[in-house]
Amino acid sequence: MRKIYKLTLNDFISTVAIQAFDVYTIWYIAQVTQDQHLIALFGSVGIFNIILSPIGGAYSDSYSKARIIQITSYLKTCLFGLLLVYLLVNHQKVSYSIIIVSAALSIVNAFYTPAIESIVPEISTDENDLFKNNTFISMAGQIASLAGAGVGSLLIVVFYPTLSYLAVFGITLISAIFVIKLGAAKTESHKNQPVKLLAFKHIFKGFKTIWSIDIIKILFPYACLMNLSYWLYYYLMPIYLSKEFPTFKFAYSLQEFTIAFAAFICGIYLTKFSNYIVKYSKLYVPFLLAQSIGIVLMPLLFMITNNEVVKLAILLGAWLLYGVFNFLSSLIFVTKIQQLVDGSKLGTTFGIIFSIFGALSPISAGFSGLIKEINSITVFLVGSIMILTVVVMLLDKRIKKLFITKTE
Repeated sequence: MRKIYKLTLNDFISTVAIQAFDVYTIWYIAQVTQDQHLIALFGSVGIFNIILSPIGGAYSDSYSKARIIQITSYLKTCLFGLLLVYLLVNHQKVSYSIIIVSAALSIVNAFYTPAIESIVPEISTDENDLFKNNTFISMAGQIASLAGAGVGSLLIVVFYPTLSYLAVFGITLISAIFVIKLGAAKTESHKNQPVKLLAFKHIFKGFKTIWSIDIIKILFPYACLMNLSYWLYYYLMPIYLSKEFPTFKFAYSLQEFTIAFAAFICGIYLTKFSNYIVKYSKLYVPFLLAQSIGIVLMPLLFMITNNEVVKLAILLGAWLLYGVFNFLSSLIFVTKIQQLVDGSKLGTTFGIIFSIFGALSPISAGFSGLIKEINSITVFLVGSIMILTVVVMLLDKRIKKLFITKTE
């Protein structure tokens, strides 16, 4: 089997397992414990991945990427195995053990992700092969997110933690099997070299470089507010939906599935019409408004009906709207960055941007633990920050200039 297939299958199955683990665990905490502090803690441990990713990247540049992928895949399997043993010994009592496992997974993925993302050029024969391999892995990732949400939904139906985590362990074990005989790439001449950690001077230079780019300098504060608000909203959903849907206990997993499904469909559609969308980049801010308005109105609409079927339809519509327009706005943003930034600096630029935005999720998760009363009004107020941010963006003339195309 070609290495690209082994890597893709490993990454695909591993992503399904972790996505299912996250969906089921957050739902279980919300459903059984109703403890927002525990949900906040579960979400916050993702900060380890953000902090350690530069170190993981340095290891990836200094050691065999294939070996790193193997070791981290085995470690993930062992972690789920240990969790399963713990639950069996403690009679399915879910406690802080899941937080510890989640934190450990975050650390392991800080080394796994840079390796899996950077090994593709080394196993590609030419530029065409590189493009095909990247497309292959990207599409597999989108499908994995969709499948992971689906598996998470099935685990919710199963309900019992031991059986659910047994399934996750089994899936992860399968993913590890695909990389048992994964040999080092022929171009990996740098392996086993001393690790050179990212210098603070280099990081500072990177920040200085991206801050000189108008689109980043202007959009950065807005993007931070939007992301903080969204992730805070997101981490309130498990307990909120468990209260709103006492009958349909799968509502939270349906939310996850809907977001992934919308992104997947958009991804397929835009492979043929990406140029068409980019021409309408001036709609960037309206797209942000469209992605926000559905999920902000959702709690208000929930207050006027007690019918769970109607609420389920509202939930689907809101998150479909979010998924579609979030994908479109993200595509426009990334494309604009690619057009404006020198190719030699794109890696650093995106690395810093995604690290900052990635850190906002665990920060918001931590803040969610401070909210004592989770109801429709609270959720609406949190979501309203997104709407207010977009309104200010619509009034900011600098943003309109950023997205004027050359043909206009």
